[in-house]
Amino acid sequence: MKIKDWQIAAFNEKLKKTQILPMFFLRRFLNAMFDQNGFLRCDNIQPLLVFEDEKNICHYLPIKRIVSGYVQTTDLKLYCLPGLERYTKKFKFSDGKLVISHSTPYEQQKIQVFSVTGRTHIVNEDSYLGISHPNNPNLKLLVVADGMGGHDFGNLASKFLVNQLKNWFLNEKIANLNNTKFVYENLSTIIRHINDVMHREFAIKRGLNSGSTLALALINSTDTIIANVGDSRIGALMDGNLNIISIDDSPLVTNTRPPTPMEQDMIRVMPGNNFITQYMGNISVRPHLNVIKNSNYTDIFLFSDGITDCVNYNTLNQIARNVDKVTLFKFITAASYGQDDEGAKAKASDDETVVHYSKR
Repeated sequence: MKIKDWQIAAFNEKLKKTQILPMFFLRRFLNAMFDQNGFLRCDNIQPLLVFEDEKNICHYLPIKRIVSGYVQTTDLKLYCLPGLERYTKKFKFSDGKLVISHSTPYEQQKIQVFSVTGRTHIVNEDSYLGISHPNNPNLKLLVVADGMGGHDFGNLASKFLVNQLKNWFLNEKIANLNNTKFVYENLSTIIRHINDVMHREFAIKRGLNSGSTLALALINSTDTIIANVGDSRIGALMDGNLNIISIDDSPLVTNTRPPTPMEQDMIRVMPGNNFITQYMGNISVRPHLNVIKNSNYTDIFLFSDGITDCVNYNTLNQIARNVDKVTLFKFITAASYGQDDEGAKAKASDDETVVHYSKR
């Protein structure tokens, strides 16, 4: 959207005051508020895009990023501001170009996230991520991390893991993320490095017995690279059926092949066998990696085990085949309260999280 008459304002969080900035001060203000890639880096002051629409209604929109002659607001909409470029020469593209088209084929792609706290939990120990890259909407990162170690620690561990992965995704070169061979060959190293950082931060520095599972899907132009540690599962809807494409770290499943649906259900319901053999934050990890072509699926699901411990595989498959927002919400609610007649109810009190990506 092109805005001919615009201004930039600053909202001071502490003073609860908004001030329109004079143009002679704009360059200095923007240089102080945004980093070299145009991302907002100040917490106390929120820059605002100010303009009047055709109905003379004045809008104050929070700005997330500013590059060249464009600003991106917090709702991810882009606005072209004639004359802005003279004040933003210092801001550089980190890699590639900021996509400004409003008619890309990615418009129909949707990321949905649903997460509920288990009935017996004080806080939700699951953390999650579902984002498109700000410089290329064709690149997406989906993450589900199920924290372990009690509500005081599991929540911290899963959030730490998600933030580490988000920082890597946003700072890695666009060309590398779009190179499936590069991602596949380097992702294990990246995950192991983050695991080492987590182990030092929680186990060594804080003396905490905490950690997190990991389910990750990185979607680029042609492929989807998945990685998992623990028992948070990843499913892909292929030819109308949900296929589990991750590998459980469980005594019932070997590391040489994905589990069958029957094995999935056995892991869920057999007493004493539903535990994981590795997790993020331990001394060392060996992540499982896989690659599938984007053309081979319509939907990707990342589940925490609060879902897959409560909902039978056949039920998951049926829901995935007919998925929409309402169905997903009902599905999570059913898992949360153990209302799935076919599934086990022993762990219905756990946190439940789904990150869902659809190309439909």
